[in-house]
Amino acid sequence: MSYTKSPKDVLSQLSAELKRNLSDIRIDVLGTKTKVLRIEVGEKDLFGDYDETLLSDLTANVIINHPMGNNQWLFSTLNSDNEMEVDTINLWEILPIKMKVKYSSELELSEEPVAIKKGDIIVELLEDENSNKIQVVYQVSKLFGGFEGKYLYEKSYELNLYRGTIPSDIQNSINNYVNN
Repeated sequence: MSYTKSPKDVLSQLSAELKRNLSDIRIDVLGTKTKVLRIEVGEKDLFGDYDETLLSDLTANVIINHPMGNNQWLFSTLNSDNEMEVDTINLWEILPIKMKVKYSSELELSEEPVAIKKGDIIVELLEDENSNKIQVVYQVSKLFGGFEGKYLYEKSYELNLYRGTIPSDIQNSINNYVNN
């Protein structure tokens, strides 16, 4: 006996494709260019540190929704070794920061939209009135999917502010992105 698709399967597949295309248009219009760095996190050593290695990087068009609207708290500083120091913990750190990525219209429903996984580093550039670039470094903590029936049509991610010292090879890639 062969399997035939039920009417719900057919409609949910068509609906998922339509929702994905509408999401792509929304991200094209409202999205911003963001750097995604793929890192490999090694085993924890005796000091509780991880060995992180930069595997690849890509630039993606994304929408990042910050908690509390667009009221950003910029509170980290660079020390004398050009390493980021975060001085305090505030409410913005514990509220969820959501990111949506764009699907390519050429992809089939079974393929990944953008190869982002838990632990990846996201670098967002903000600019002030004098065109000074302010980098905000996040780390992907959770992945979410939107389904129509059994078809995935949307992926979103929850981000946390990156804590700790960024390894030098990753910091060099961030600096290249900021300077270009």
